[in-house]
Amino acid sequence: DGKGTGALVVASEVHSRRFASSNVPGEFRGLFGDGACAFVLQAAEGAQQGDARLRLGEFVSGCSGSMASSLRASIPYNGPLEVVFSGEALAKGAVTTLHEVIGKLEGLSGIASSEVEWFAIHEPNPRLAAILAQRANIPFERFTHTAESSGNLGAATCGVNLCAALSRLQEGQPTGGRHVIFVAAVGPGILWGGTYVTLGG
Repeated sequence: DGKGTGALVVASEVHSRRFASSNVPGEFRGLFGDGACAFVLQAAEGAQQGDARLRLGEFVSGCSGSMASSLRASIPYNGPLEVVFSGEALAKGAVTTLHEVIGKLEGLSGIASSEVEWFAIHEPNPRLAAILAQRANIPFERFTHTAESSGNLGAATCGVNLCAALSRLQEGQPTGGRHVIFVAAVGPGILWGGTYVTLGG
C-alpha cells in the first residue's frame, strides 16, 4: 500500500490453451487453471514498521522427478493432444511429498509439528488431508481443510487455507506466546514447496 503496512496475496492457476482445446479429452479440459484466490494482509492499527508480529519464514521447494511418469502429455504431429494421467499414483505421491515437506519445515524452523497450531496445505479433496494427518500423526482438526466448502481450487487451496488459518488465529485473539502455521503445497509432476508463518513470540 506504499507505506509497508499491507500486502495483497494472490494465487491462481494458468490454464494452458492446449488443454482447453476441443481435441483434449473432457476430463482434462477442466483439470488445470480453474482455481484462484486473493486476500489482504494488513498491519494492526498502531503497529510500527519493524514490529514484525507476523513473520514469514524461509521457503523450501523442489521437484520429485520420480513422479514424472504419472503425468505425461505429448502432441503427435498433426494429431490431438495425448495425456497419460495416473490419478492414484499422483494422489499417493502428493501425500508422501506433503509429509516430507512438513519434515523439511520442522528442520528449517526448528519447530516440531506437535507445536504447530495450523497446517495450511494444498488440498484437492478432504480425503487427502485426512490421510496426511494420519500418516504424519497430526490431529486432523489442525488442518484448515476448506475443500468441503470450496471444492478443488488447485494450487489456490494453499492461499485459501492460509487465509482461513490466519482468520482463526485472529478469532482466537492470541495473547503472548508463539503461534505457528506450516504451509505446504504440491503440483502435478510433482513440484512441491513450503514455508512457515509465526505470530508473536
